[in-house]
Amino acid sequence: MTTNDYGSYLSVAIEAASTGNGVFGTKIHPHQFRYFVERLRTLATYAEEQPAALMNSVLPGLHYVWLSRRDKIQQAVSYLRAIQTNVWWNAPEAPAPHGRPTPDKLRFDFVALEQIVKRMERDEAFWRRYFAEARLDPLRIFYEDVAADPAGQALRVLDYLGVPRPAGCRDISVSMRKQSDSLSENWTRRYRQLYAARAEGTLAAFKNIHVGETIIVCGLGESLNAFDHPERAVTIGVNDIGRRFHPNYLLVVDGKARLTADRFKFVESTEADFVFTDRSFHLPHRRLIRFTLRKGSVDDFGSDDNALLYMGWPWYSPFIALSLAAHMGASRIGLIGIDFAENHFFGQTGPYDGQKHLPEVQRQFGQLGTALAARGIKVFNLSARSALTGFPRLPIDALVPNALNASTPHHAHLTRGLDRRRPIRIVCYSTKLRGGLPMRLAHAITMRTQHHARCVCGETPAEATPFEVDLDWNVHPVAVTAELFLADVIIVHDGEVDRRHEASFLGKPIVTLAHADGGSVNRQFVDAGWPGAVIANGIDSARFAGWWPVPEPILDAELGAHVGVDEARGRARDIVVAFSPTRRVHPKGGGTRASARLELSGEVVEAVLAQLMSDFPVTPHRLPENGAAWLAAGRASRRTAHVIIEPDGVAGVGFATLDALAAGAVVVSGLGHNANAARAFSLCAGTFDCPFHLADRDSLLTVLIGLVRRGADSLVVEGAGNRRWLHQHWDFSRQWDQYWQPVMSESQRAQQMRRGSSSVMMSLRPRPQPVGQYVGDGQAKAPSGRWSHRTGSDAIS
Repeated sequence: MTTNDYGSYLSVAIEAASTGNGVFGTKIHPHQFRYFVERLRTLATYAEEQPAALMNSVLPGLHYVWLSRRDKIQQAVSYLRAIQTNVWWNAPEAPAPHGRPTPDKLRFDFVALEQIVKRMERDEAFWRRYFAEARLDPLRIFYEDVAADPAGQALRVLDYLGVPRPAGCRDISVSMRKQSDSLSENWTRRYRQLYAARAEGTLAAFKNIHVGETIIVCGLGESLNAFDHPERAVTIGVNDIGRRFHPNYLLVVDGKARLTADRFKFVESTEADFVFTDRSFHLPHRRLIRFTLRKGSVDDFGSDDNALLYMGWPWYSPFIALSLAAHMGASRIGLIGIDFAENHFFGQTGPYDGQKHLPEVQRQFGQLGTALAARGIKVFNLSARSALTGFPRLPIDALVPNALNASTPHHAHLTRGLDRRRPIRIVCYSTKLRGGLPMRLAHAITMRTQHHARCVCGETPAEATPFEVDLDWNVHPVAVTAELFLADVIIVHDGEVDRRHEASFLGKPIVTLAHADGGSVNRQFVDAGWPGAVIANGIDSARFAGWWPVPEPILDAELGAHVGVDEARGRARDIVVAFSPTRRVHPKGGGTRASARLELSGEVVEAVLAQLMSDFPVTPHRLPENGAAWLAAGRASRRTAHVIIEPDGVAGVGFATLDALAAGAVVVSGLGHNANAARAFSLCAGTFDCPFHLADRDSLLTVLIGLVRRGADSLVVEGAGNRRWLHQHWDFSRQWDQYWQPVMSESQRAQQMRRGSSSVMMSLRPRPQPVGQYVGDGQAKAPSGRWSHRTGSDAIS
């Protein structure tokens, strides 16, 4: 919209929105007011005027009604619930102005509430300063008074405007219904208590802060993977539980010597509301609560409100966490991941140190349980494989409603991976860098499973590229040959093999991994009977009938690479919308005109953004499309964008989109318009809860307008939720057990059949079928648009 057009638009808008008595009224927030003033100053008539004088020139006889809320915390709670559920009012008309309601996303978030309260206070300070500087005397109305007496406050407005009171004006009916309920009251109380406790900064300030509530104490055992929805409970976690999710409270009583660097980084980057520790080491966390840890007996529990007790050597973090839950006043406490059995939730780490002290551990937990029971506190063991015997066992969803995914068989997570006998050596073999995926996969296998992986590559990274290579065979040819010789399984990326290494592949179990579209993948090994796998979240895998869909790995370092960007986004004057300049119309490897229509290509996005910028304070930003700068520059851009439009949703969800979620951006995607891609993404994530705003070229403008109107703070809150979603649902340990290990086993089974031998290199499950078989018309057959599980196998049809 040009400058002259805006002047005309303004005149038409005022005339169209004025009532029959000639009164024009509008609602405006500070960020909208600033934008309005900036647009008015582009008109030559008003270029030099101050804001108040400018407003009076444009709107003669202007009156201000200043509506605010006395209780900013209650306002923040209401606002956060609206953002999370997308329900902005309760009235006979549609409940969600910008999409379908999402009530399942409700989650108390102290940090988000604190940010929203600060925004409300900034907005009020803005209006107070504006009215004072302009010497204006607005009519001040408070929400609480309107809720108590809507007719009386409406009459005050009429009197202020000089509008005669109509007959029967006391008979005003209100269509809006109050949305606050007991949950709102609970959140408000909880925020006030936590805010006061944070200000005091002592353990004593948290005493009975959750009186009568349920708290889940989370250890690091393998059974933690059974907790699908920790956000639906109050949680206390220990040490590096941030690999899995961020609890409400993090307890750290282990020192750096016990927590190696690769584990301690999760403590440093935690997004928990509060961190409790007795240690003196520095943590970059503003809500750090230090306490005293001292030895005592069960008779001493509760005697010192600023101390937590241990009963003697050995002592373990979950014991202290259980004491903390009791200190906070919980009446029901669930224990999950406190297994005292083999392996952590993040990998096959072998026997746990606590197993050799199990009799003493049982005694200590038993005495603590007896003491808590005497105080009316019930403790339940939610792990089916925990060695603790002193507490009654209970299914987790009996204590935390909806804690499990609807599609997850009860306790299915508890048996994952228990049949694996020993680590294997894996080589990720690639002739090219391929966007860094081979190296990410090798890192993820080594860091999040019990196996060992190396990446060997034939392309030397340029100096400017952010990609890494473990072993470059142009530099270390002998070492590469040795790795191939020692490998138990070789993952061949896109099926390409350098002639120099062909002999090294003889007799080896091989998996072809496709992460390009069908035409550029060499299928020589698949045709020879070896299994093929496809990065299902990034490709329309209907072109890979009979292949095994697997998720793209995301490293823990990548999940934590964007911490600390939300506050900068919240201060931004404009909404930053980033997009890829790709000009592709048809997906690679073919496609129909219907699928082409859904492509959010660069030219489509640029045209839509041009329309959006004419009416809203939006700053567009082009993301790099490829080349050496793609990852580093693209990541830097994703760290500053409020909204990111990803064009790859038509064929699938690629690394850039996952990185956008990790960056805390709101993502607009075309994912939902391709049934195969949407189902594959849901399969990889283990949930049908989509974190994207779905759009095609016809609906993109409408979707963006809805997002921009919400303002930067609302988008920052949603983006932080996207980051939590990725932490929770894109866990490589779970994905390895569920998707990657079966195809590794299948490659070794294929080798066994070739040799005619019964010996294998890793424990094999009963022969599974390829996951996600596609038939006939290229669409995955699934009733009601969902993946359906075959009984007795890992197959999904």
